[in-house]
Amino acid sequence: MERIYREDKLLFKTIRFIYVAIFFIVLGVFFYLIITPIGLMMKFLGKDPLDRKWDKEKKSYWIRLEQ
Repeated sequence: MERIYREDKLLFKTIRFIYVAIFFIVLGVFFYLIITPIGLMMKFLGKDPLDRKWDKEKKSYWIRLEQ
């Protein structure tokens, strides 16, 4: 019975290692093939969705919400 438990434990560790490796590979591919080109295109086109430009003439950067 102990031998079966050790084999299952080894199999679980092997599967987990493969899962983690594939997860980071897929995440890296997603980032470099999708997120990075979108960011570069937005920078090239001058888009700034967070409106991070600094304006010295503004008194405040608070944005009033309509209720």
